[in-house]
Amino acid sequence: MNSADLSTILNRILDTAADNLRVAKILIQMGLDPNNISYDALFNRLLEIVLANITLANMFALVGAIFFVATLLMQTMVPLRVANMVGCTFFATSGALSGNVANFLLFSRSDAGLI
Repeated sequence: MNSADLSTILNRILDTAADNLRVAKILIQMGLDPNNISYDALFNRLLEIVLANITLANMFALVGAIFFVATLLMQTMVPLRVANMVGCTFFATSGALSGNVANFLLFSRSDAGLI
């Protein structure tokens, strides 16, 4: 295979990737008309998508994520461990509520402080 063939192949790959990431295609997948788009329409559609996906399990995961980020900001060990235990509890509850056994087992392990 010579270099011209390789560059042609790479250009085709990049063109295909660019076609898949076009803004118009993303807007159509979101259920919006790319020819008639406004910030209000975009914001309202994103809000509809977020509200349609709010579940109790997702709320527990969100709180767990907040506690996880809090552990990154801790400077002493005791508050870090407490925030980690609380975050793992919320993540394990999220896994249990969503039926995700892998998440539940991952966050309910003994070194997370729950057992």
